[in-house]
Amino acid sequence: MHGLRPPTRFFRTLTCGLLSLLLGLSSFAVRAESKGRPLLDVLRELRQAGLNLIFSNAVVGEKLVVTVEPASGEPRALLDEILAPLGLEARDGPGGAVLIVRAAASAEGALRGRVLSAERGKPVVRATVGLSGTELRASTRPDGTFALARIPAGSYDVIVGAPGFSGATVGGVRIPPDTTVELVVTVEAEPSYVEEMIVTPSRHALLREDQTRRLNLGSEDAVLVPTLGGDVSRVVELLPGVAAADNSAAFNVRGSAARDVSMVLDGLELYEPFHLRNFQSPFSLIDAKIVDSIDFLGGGFTADLGDRHGGFVELTTALPESDNRGALELGSVNARVAYGLPTASGSFLASARAWYPEAILGAIELGEEGLKPRFEDLYLKYSRHVSPRMVLSAHGLVAFDRLDYVEPDGAEIVDSNNSSSYLWLRALRSWSPAVFSVSVLSVGRLRRSRLGISEPEDDALIVKDERSVEFLGLKHDLSWQLSDSHLIRTGFDVRPLRSDYRYTIGFRDDPASVTTIRPRPSGTSSAAYIAHRAAVLPGLATELGVRWDTQSYTDDEQFSPRFNAVWRAGERTDLRLGVGQFYQSQRIHELLVEDGETTFRRAELSRQAELTVQHRFRRGPRLRVDAYYRKLSRVHPRYENLFKPLELFPETEADRELVSPARARLRGVELLLRGDPERPLYWWTSYAWSAAEDAVDGRDVPRNWDQTHAGKFLLGYRWGERWSLSLSGSVHTGWPTTPVSGMVVVQPDGSTVIEPVVGPRNTIRYSDYARLDAKASRRFALARGRLRVDIEIVNLTDRRNVCCTDDFTFEELPDGSVVTTPDLDYWLGITPSFNVLWEF
Repeated sequence: MHGLRPPTRFFRTLTCGLLSLLLGLSSFAVRAESKGRPLLDVLRELRQAGLNLIFSNAVVGEKLVVTVEPASGEPRALLDEILAPLGLEARDGPGGAVLIVRAAASAEGALRGRVLSAERGKPVVRATVGLSGTELRASTRPDGTFALARIPAGSYDVIVGAPGFSGATVGGVRIPPDTTVELVVTVEAEPSYVEEMIVTPSRHALLREDQTRRLNLGSEDAVLVPTLGGDVSRVVELLPGVAAADNSAAFNVRGSAARDVSMVLDGLELYEPFHLRNFQSPFSLIDAKIVDSIDFLGGGFTADLGDRHGGFVELTTALPESDNRGALELGSVNARVAYGLPTASGSFLASARAWYPEAILGAIELGEEGLKPRFEDLYLKYSRHVSPRMVLSAHGLVAFDRLDYVEPDGAEIVDSNNSSSYLWLRALRSWSPAVFSVSVLSVGRLRRSRLGISEPEDDALIVKDERSVEFLGLKHDLSWQLSDSHLIRTGFDVRPLRSDYRYTIGFRDDPASVTTIRPRPSGTSSAAYIAHRAAVLPGLATELGVRWDTQSYTDDEQFSPRFNAVWRAGERTDLRLGVGQFYQSQRIHELLVEDGETTFRRAELSRQAELTVQHRFRRGPRLRVDAYYRKLSRVHPRYENLFKPLELFPETEADRELVSPARARLRGVELLLRGDPERPLYWWTSYAWSAAEDAVDGRDVPRNWDQTHAGKFLLGYRWGERWSLSLSGSVHTGWPTTPVSGMVVVQPDGSTVIEPVVGPRNTIRYSDYARLDAKASRRFALARGRLRVDIEIVNLTDRRNVCCTDDFTFEELPDGSVVTTPDLDYWLGITPSFNVLWEF
């Protein structure tokens, strides 16, 4: 061995060069004819080219075929190219071996979500969303959504910026492999950015109430509110200034009638948003589980809001979640099925609900033997991102009601059928960074039928009430941001309408008494507005607007100037003012043919002034004080039942009375104190003093729903993501009623009878009202999806709250006086209910 000499440098270089050339030629041969060949054959050739490949037949099956033509000339890189499309990968092993194994899961994820303004909870358009340490960027669409794909797994800071807003950073957002993370980010508007200044007093954002730093927002905030059947209207009823009956989803705002309040769903006003409109409206048509935000406006409406003077409730449906697309809910009051599908270009959402007749009897005061109510509703929404600047959505809402009743011990019969159909297209368009528009094209039809026999006294009356309304609509709103300090808003609304009434009434045993009313009005309701908002001084913004409305079927038009202002008096104190005049036309479907009316009346006029002061304490609680004054003229006459409004045919009852005010006056003061919504202990409490009076025959008469003093509270506690417990309470002054006394009348034959004597209307009150409700929720994580169980108890203390008077009993005393005893009816007693929700 000592005689052997080591190879020279030339020999080593020559040897390596020849070897490289040999391997290169071998790999070229493999590359030139690898596509379409069995993978095993190609791997054997690579072994011959010098790669030490180790694999098993279980991983590299005989049926695997190379699907690509590799571009690399180096055997190791060539191997990676042909394995990747087959779900395989090569890993370096010990001793220079190369192991062929199944590829690991993708190391990339995705991020999608929305950017909302902290003050208004509205989408922020053209905000920039980026991830720290990467070049990944996305801009928000007109609905505030954004999407980032192919993000390497890891933790990032999400950085958001938008013109007119302070930047926001969400730290430590983890992006797991093969997972789409959802995120909602709120951004604070700059003090001078007039677009985001809330100039409207008396505005409440229920599900997104000033949550300026909270990142994960949604309808979970409504989960704490105890509500019968999970109805969205009963969430609103917890606010100060809202009066509502136990058995109805319709409500009165600040002394206004229920018809004075407008409910808007995804940009479309719903003319009749309640089930069983003829019979107390026990539930709304809107599924609370799909609602993302609720904006309640009690007064000081800007020029874009018109044709109602009582209030506006604007509801926005949620975006579907990627991890829980389906939902199935079963409860003691109703059942529900829903499905949501997010896609790269938009989303789809569907929700269907139905109520059980045997359960609903305890939820309405008409819960008598023989009553059979049924109702269902269906909501559909398809949203598509047509371009980065435009979002188009299609919506549909359909509802059906049926109520049958046969009086067991009498002659009363009713057969009622109602249906509501709304279809609309909504386009959100960002024309430029300064110009944004919302357009809604709608069509719909409402049908109501009420047939039967009424027996108010001894004689039976035949009643046939059939009516329908068809409508088209085009609404367009445009905002133009001239600068950070100036904003122009304008728009129009055109609605062609057609209706058909057929009302027949008469005694069953007297065909000659039967009469029929058959009006068929049609026409167009139109509106246009323009408003200018300006930041006139640091912390002071104003909006001056004018609105024009006209209705051809009443030959009437209205002109409404309005002024709003907000003054940021300090870092944590805001003052808002709203004054103006607001008109409300009689809608084409609101003709009171059942009470003999065949012509429409001029629009009501409400002159209003609203003032709101809001202060945010350093440690979290927020105090709000609202004061309002409204003077109504040209008030439409209305018909009311003095003692028992809960009747199948209220227009036939003896206590039916025409209320024809010359004017009305509504005024009040409201206080609302609420805690920090980010903390586990969530609460608010309120007090309201109010007066709602009609001027009738020179006397101020309280309206039926007037409540001088009212207090409400909500207290909820959340244990992480699993448990939540809440209590809500309401107490108010008893509603007004009319006194009745008895008078002894001597008959010609010397006998005596007692005749009732009706006193001045609404001069006495029922006893004070008080109710306590409770709700407990428990969430469970399942192998597929999650489960939530809700248990609710309405009227936890089983208090007997008087609703109305069924009848009167008279007793003559020996001294000739008469004692009158009312036979009272009551609102709901203790009413437990439960719901089981499976999201998957």
